[in-house]
Amino acid sequence: MFYYCSRCASIKKSNSKDPSIKCDVCNSDMKEVPGDYLMPNGNFFKSQEIRNQFIEKIKLNDEFDETTADNKDVILTEKKEKEQAEIKAKNEEMEAKEFHITCPVCGSHSVKKISAVGKYGKVYVFGLLGADTLGKTYKCNVCGVKF
Repeated sequence: MFYYCSRCASIKKSNSKDPSIKCDVCNSDMKEVPGDYLMPNGNFFKSQEIRNQFIEKIKLNDEFDETTADNKDVILTEKKEKEQAEIKAKNEEMEAKEFHITCPVCGSHSVKKISAVGKYGKVYVFGLLGADTLGKTYKCNVCGVKF
């Protein structure tokens, strides 16, 4: 199904049967393109010439706003930039809230997990001298403390 905006002459194809489709440019309600401009299955315009004639017919409506129609590209670019900025801000907010392990001694975030293989391998090689890591999970890369 094709839908058109009577305010800015945007045409949009949608598979949705939702009657409340909004225009991407001006956010006004879109209307269904009449069937006489479309192929019998409704998936394509009959020709590019017929599509252009339909757009010209839209432009003759009283609802048509020429300034919005002329600035479609600018409006869409601004909306995309705003959306990207919102996504970036949300990502930064999520990163700030993300759980970070900190060293209890120096407060550094440069911490790595001690592997089980490393723990038991050290005990195997050094015996009791290597048992200092058995009850520990993390090691600070800055001050070397194990916790």
